[in-house]
Amino acid sequence: MNPGPDTTSAPRNFHLLTLGCKVNQYESDVLRRQCMQAGLAETLDASLADIVLLNTCGVTANAVGKSRRALNALRRKNPRARIIVTGCAVDSDRRDFEIDGVSLVPQAEKATLLKNAIGHSAKADRPECRRARALLKVQDGCNQFCAYCIVPYVRREMWSRPFDEAVAEARLLAAAGHGEIVVAGVRLGLYDGGGGRSLADLLAALDEVAEISRVRFSSLEIGEIDDRLLDAMARSRTSCRHLHLPLQSGDDDVLALMNRPYTSREYVARIRGIREALGRAAITTDVIVGFPGETEEQFENTRRVCREAGFAKIHIFPFSARKPAPAAEMPGRIALGVVRRRVDALAALERELAAEYRGPMLGTLVEVLVEKRAGETLEGKTRDYVTVQFAGSEPLLREIANVRIDEIDGLRLRGSLIDKSKDNECKSKKKSMKSSGSPAPFC
Repeated sequence: MNPGPDTTSAPRNFHLLTLGCKVNQYESDVLRRQCMQAGLAETLDASLADIVLLNTCGVTANAVGKSRRALNALRRKNPRARIIVTGCAVDSDRRDFEIDGVSLVPQAEKATLLKNAIGHSAKADRPECRRARALLKVQDGCNQFCAYCIVPYVRREMWSRPFDEAVAEARLLAAAGHGEIVVAGVRLGLYDGGGGRSLADLLAALDEVAEISRVRFSSLEIGEIDDRLLDAMARSRTSCRHLHLPLQSGDDDVLALMNRPYTSREYVARIRGIREALGRAAITTDVIVGFPGETEEQFENTRRVCREAGFAKIHIFPFSARKPAPAAEMPGRIALGVVRRRVDALAALERELAAEYRGPMLGTLVEVLVEKRAGETLEGKTRDYVTVQFAGSEPLLREIANVRIDEIDGLRLRGSLIDKSKDNECKSKKKSMKSSGSPAPFC
């Protein structure tokens, strides 16, 4: 049993573990900054920490189970630490985390967590982000109440960050060396910064920050992408040609049962409109497989719509019953073996669509934001959110590198680091020699 925190001395350091969505990750970045401002040092080794913070996810039963297992592992590693658990799973499945020696902090009290834990109440001047791509949370809350989703029950208050405050934080993140800003929210498309300023206005303002090279949106609902936002993206210097647009099902009857506010035809038509406005845009999505009552025909409709949409990546979720969401009580639960078979079938289609999207990238020059070292290579994301690996040195981390794509391996691409000035010189020489009939050089 966890004997609880050592109260004989003040805490000196902390360990932070985060599960779940980008909004959760952003909130952990704020917690990290608050801890550092309180004079605590971060340790990556949980066994050495005086305070352990676990920020949980409750969106699926699997996420809750993962959060619970993480808590148990942290308690085994460090029985002397003060363990504080927060996040959506605490609100949705509190009993799973009610353990002696563990402090539970509801989602609504996350911002003041440290004040109650160690008496420190300073407001973070900016998030402390350890990733190359920094998160900027500008919206929270959802009032859609999709039949399968518990998010409106744990993040029900609709909130938008004031416009000037959001831009100011983006400037601080850029000054800290983050060239890409990921604008995040639960219902991001409903962002209202005050004075009628929308997501399109925020994108235009971030375009004016010279240190920002890229702006990416975390996730948007298909009905929230209006022509004004598309026009802003098309005109933008920084906007990434990548949108994550949850589909959930390609069958209209299932969509109606899910309480999703569009038909499959409307969804596909909007995807076409997006590509007309933005050109070659990577569209990624979420799909739920095995929703109660889903027939084989309805599942095949989903596969058909996925093919028509031409997704660059599909995040596949077997249906998870989450009370108090209404779908948890719906009849017609699909057998686990059937769900697994359908997941495998959709995964096969995803690999096919991913290859179709990535195929034209072979031999092209792309900009890669270098995020981490992966074995002997560096790894990062293109503007359209494709993972690329290439040989390079540590100083390139967090920088944007020019990489020629030499090989396609599933969802990952492999390439070679290119000096862009030399590449342009080579292309010019190649064009000149081709017109004269001489053999062209290899670039």
